[in-house]
Amino acid sequence: MCILVQKLNEEDKWFMSSTKPKESTIKVLFALSGNECAFTDCTTKLVQDKNNLIGEICHIEARRPDGARYNKYSNDQARREISNLIILCPTHHKIIDNDENTYTVQLLKEMKRQHEFNCKGSSIELNDRELGRLMHNSGYYSVNLSWWRSTMIYNALSKLYQPLEIKASKGDSVKFEILGEEKKIVISTEVDANSVHGSLYEIERLLNREESADSFNEVMCFVFCNGLVDGRYSKGANHIKLKKRSSDFFRALEIIQQRYNFKVSFVFLLEDESHDDKFVVLPLISDCQHRRTKCECVSVDLATHYNFQIVNSWDAEVVCGCMQTRVFREYT
Repeated sequence: MCILVQKLNEEDKWFMSSTKPKESTIKVLFALSGNECAFTDCTTKLVQDKNNLIGEICHIEARRPDGARYNKYSNDQARREISNLIILCPTHHKIIDNDENTYTVQLLKEMKRQHEFNCKGSSIELNDRELGRLMHNSGYYSVNLSWWRSTMIYNALSKLYQPLEIKASKGDSVKFEILGEEKKIVISTEVDANSVHGSLYEIERLLNREESADSFNEVMCFVFCNGLVDGRYSKGANHIKLKKRSSDFFRALEIIQQRYNFKVSFVFLLEDESHDDKFVVLPLISDCQHRRTKCECVSVDLATHYNFQIVNSWDAEVVCGCMQTRVFREYT
């Protein structure tokens, strides 16, 4: 399969997927925490007032060789098991990792056991937004938006706008401004296949940062969606099968669109080295015409996406989660 191109080396890609706890594991871990830091006698709430989540997941035995209490005789499956995870406040997370001679594996496991025993019967649940933030806080969400991504986004923008209308903004992320009668801000991120909720939280974080910006008419978010592609059934960039739960991601974006008092739009891209621009605009339709099965088509507003989809047209088909084929060339 030619898509799902990453600029991480093979070792980093393997590491990111093999050491990250499952989101279901994290939900159980949080329920056992009772919404309190597990450090002895610490009563700091993990989710504080106004749903401000400050908790961080700590590995009792580190997941990296350069981490605290790393056990070279263990394995990645054991390192991401719930028995090796403990949720702490940021202060105590830093304390235990900076003093591994005092805070040994044995001491931390006893600390975890005692805390979870004291919180036995807790019914607290972690919603999806909080899960995303916890994944983000704990370093499980990764994004790799570098100069070559900027080039891809600029190439996409230049097919709709004149070069003089496109202004690159300096900062810690890929960002552009579209100047003209209607000023638009362009931000970007990617879907992390191992932390979809972390990806959603990152989008909200970027949008929240723009709320205090100067006047603008729209925020366009370019989302690299390689993490949503099911590589088992995709046959190159001309036949793309989306993962079964991809509709949940798009449905969450629809909710995000409605949350802000300014217009939020999305453009969905795939990295693909087989194309001249090194990317393709994901061919999507908003309504499924096949009602024989439960359809999981994209529900988010695609008006802005279609503008880019039309000027980047290419013969391709997308199979959504309900296994019905969407042929892009029929909808241009």
